[in-house]
Order: sequence, then structure tokens, then C-alpha cells
Amino acid sequence: MNVKASIYQHLESIVVKRIDIQTALSSLDAIAKDHAGELPGDLLHYLQRRSYEKAWAWINDEENIPRGTCGGKE
Repeated sequence: MNVKASIYQHLESIVVKRIDIQTALSSLDAIAKDHAGELPGDLLHYLQRRSYEKAWAWINDEENIPRGTCGGKE
């Protein structure tokens, strides 16, 4: 399974199905760490900060991903 497919599967477990969340969290943390240099910046940012709904929207090419408050900026 490629990295994008793996991310998709784990995000789906968290955001959509809401099952096996602990395993998905651990796997996404590992993917973010092990593949940081390969992942697009926005996606990596969402994964590292556990913004899984934003990561889900990004990976599904949704528009208008809500802007967050990382670093105290609005």
C-alpha cells in the first residue's frame, strides 16, 4: 500500500468510521515522522498537529479548508 492510500485509510477510520482510532493515530504519527520529506507541506502540517478533519479534506481535494490558529495566528 502506498503512503497516500495508507494515510487515507487511517484518516477514514478516525474521521468517517470512528473505529480503531488508537491504531490509526499511532500509524499516522509514524507516517508523518517517517515520510516527512515526501509529504506535501500542508498535509504534513495537519498530520503533525493531529488536525485530522483538515487532513481528510486536503486528501479528498476539498476546497475551503478552515484556517486554524497554529502559532497563535488567526
